[in-house]
Amino acid sequence: MAGMSTLNHRDRLILNIYKILYTGHLRLYGSFIPLSSILKISALALLSAYTSYKIISYYINSRIKKCSSIPSYRIPLRDMMKDDAVIKGLMMDDGRWISYCEYGNLNSPNVIFYCHSLGGSRLERHPNHEQVARELNVRFIHLDRPGYGQSTTHDERTYLTFAHDLNQVSKALHIERYAVMGVSSGAPYALACAHYHQKHNSDKLVCAVAVSSDLPYRELPECDYSPYLKDYQFLIRFAPFLLRVFMNVEIYKNVFSNPERYTQHILHYESTLYEHEGDDLKTFLHSCVDFMREGMNAHGIQEPFREVKMERSEWGFQLNDIVNIPIIFWHGARNKLIPIKLVRKITDKMEAAGCRVNMNEVAKRGHYFYMNTNRWREMIVHCLLHFKT
Repeated sequence: MAGMSTLNHRDRLILNIYKILYTGHLRLYGSFIPLSSILKISALALLSAYTSYKIISYYINSRIKKCSSIPSYRIPLRDMMKDDAVIKGLMMDDGRWISYCEYGNLNSPNVIFYCHSLGGSRLERHPNHEQVARELNVRFIHLDRPGYGQSTTHDERTYLTFAHDLNQVSKALHIERYAVMGVSSGAPYALACAHYHQKHNSDKLVCAVAVSSDLPYRELPECDYSPYLKDYQFLIRFAPFLLRVFMNVEIYKNVFSNPERYTQHILHYESTLYEHEGDDLKTFLHSCVDFMREGMNAHGIQEPFREVKMERSEWGFQLNDIVNIPIIFWHGARNKLIPIKLVRKITDKMEAAGCRVNMNEVAKRGHYFYMNTNRWREMIVHCLLHFKT
C-alpha cells in the first residue's frame, strides 16, 4: 500500500474508475461509496442543473415579455406601416391564423412571396422596398411564419407544412402564378415551396430564390463550417438547453433592452465588407430591431430556437429532387456566417442531379449584401424574367 502514495491525480482517477467498474463501489477518503449512490448523486446533480435552467429561463422569458412592451424602445405599428401596406391575415384549413403584409403594386400579376429571416416578421423589408417594388411593378406578400408575429403557433410544423400554408394563402388570394424569395433562415422555406410544387406537379411557382441561404447542414462536412456554424452545431448536439439560455440572454440584452448594441455588433462584425452599402445596412439594422420585436413579441425565442434545430435536422425533402422548378441562389463571396464553399457544394450536387439551379456569387460582400438598393433591384429583375417563360 506504500506505493499508493506515489500515484499522481491522473493515476488515482483511473484506478477509481476501475474500482467502480469491477467492484461496484468507490473508496473515497477512507469510506466506500456504492455505485448506486454515485448514480443517485449524478441524477440529483442533473436534476438540480435542469431545475436551475428552468428557473433562469422563466426569469429571462418574463423579462423579455416585460421589456418588449416598453414604449420608449418600440415604434408603434401605425408609425412603422404605411397606408398601402396593411396588416392582413387568413385562416388555414386547420383553424390556424397566418398574418401577412403587402407592398408594391397590389394589382400586379407579378407576385413574390417573401420569407423573413430568423427572428423576423412580416414587417421585415429592404429600406427601399416599397419604392423598388412599385418601380418594377411587383406585388410583395410577406408572411409571418407560424409562431412569429401575429400568426398562430404550429407545434408540428416543418418546412413542407409551411409550403402548404403558403399554397393555401395563394389560393385564398386567387394568385395563379408567383415566385418565393427567402432570406437567410427564410431561404429553406422557399426551397421547400419548390419541392412542394414539384411533388404536386403544379406550375404555379415560377421560381424559388434563396438569398444568403441557410443550408441542409447534415449533408455538409463540418470541417468547412464557419466558427459561427461550429458553435451552433456543438450546442445543438450536446447542450441544446444551454443554447436556448444563451439565445434568451442575447435577445433580452440586445434586441429588447439595448437595440443600439445589437446594430453596432453587426456593423463591427463585417465592417470591412460594406464600403458602398453602409447607409442601407444601418437603416435596415435600426429597423430590424423592431421587426424582430414584432416577430418574437408573443413567444420569445421559441420559434428561432425551433428553426435553428430544424436547419440541423432532416429537412423532409432532398434538394436534388427539384428538377423542374428554377432555383436561384444569391450569396456573398465573403459571407462570414455561411461560407460560400458550402453553397457551392450544394449547387454542384444539384447541377449533377439535373436541377435547374443558378448560382450568383456577389464578390467582396458578406451576409447582408442584398441591402444595397441596386443589388436588391437586380435580384428582383432576375426573378421577374421567370414570369415571362
